[in-house]
Amino acid sequence: MQILEWCHELGIREVTVYAFSIENFKRSAEELEEKRISFRFFGNIAMLTPKLRSYIAQIQLLTNDYEEGVVNVCMPYTSRDEITRAFEVIREGREKSLVEENQISEWLVSRCLDSRRGTEPDLLIRTSGEKRLSDFLLWQCCSSHIYFDEVLWPDFNFWHLCKAILSYQYHRSSIQKMRKQQYASEPSEEERCALQPFLDYVDGLQNSVLLEYATSEC
Repeated sequence: MQILEWCHELGIREVTVYAFSIENFKRSAEELEEKRISFRFFGNIAMLTPKLRSYIAQIQLLTNDYEEGVVNVCMPYTSRDEITRAFEVIREGREKSLVEENQISEWLVSRCLDSRRGTEPDLLIRTSGEKRLSDFLLWQCCSSHIYFDEVLWPDFNFWHLCKAILSYQYHRSSIQKMRKQQYASEPSEEERCALQPFLDYVDGLQNSVLLEYATSEC
């Protein structure tokens, strides 16, 4: 969890990580209340054991409104699965007449992903000398700065983090230019209002699943 503390000290408000030991999240309700960090879990959690599903759902519901920062935890997660599930939700919306075919866009797909409540990553750090993304946040990182480091993840320290941030800052202007081009194709306020019933449906689906898992007997 130290990497999260470093990010907090540097003013980084949102961090997304591949899952590490669930022991890292076994904190008391009092400690979660003190930190005020919102935990969100990305991935097909239906694949997990009932006990783990329940624990994850309870954490996400408990910290849902905390505003000191956001930690997104990917488990079990692949981008292909996330995108497939997003299109499945859109298909359900079409069947329920909540969304029309001509309303489907990149923006709408983004609002159906696990990451819909978050921000697009500015910086993706890939350690261990690998030059691939391993099916991680492929949709979200289309305009992110990708930083590769030879160091193994267990050895990644504060100075490695600082180097990655400096690399991002050097390329920030070109990243912002790409982002502006993306934002130009987003729907108008009127178009968003027309889609609101469908977006409420998407949020309702997730909340109902979390409540079911959180209250289920393990």
